[in-house]
Amino acid sequence: MACYVGPKQHWTFFEIDPAVAHIARDERFFTFLKSCPKGPLEIVMGDARLQLRNVDDGTYDLLAIDAFSSDAIPVHLLTREAIADSVLRDYRS
Repeated sequence: MACYVGPKQHWTFFEIDPAVAHIARDERFFTFLKSCPKGPLEIVMGDARLQLRNVDDGTYDLLAIDAFSSDAIPVHLLTREAIADSVLRDYRS
């Protein structure tokens, strides 16, 4: 996904596992973070559900979530509470 960032875009990746962030930044394993982005790219460490609570509403135009380790969506990410509390506070029905 890092290769899709455009010159006038700022992308933020949330990563819960420090080892994954370390490997992603290590050019012996991956060069995407250095060679692909044409705009600012940031990695925020921690659970995105919790980290998003610290972000001002309207900061992000789009959230792409890759939180699956199998072919099933984790149940705790499907609840109204999970979405409302971390992302859509102002859009509750």
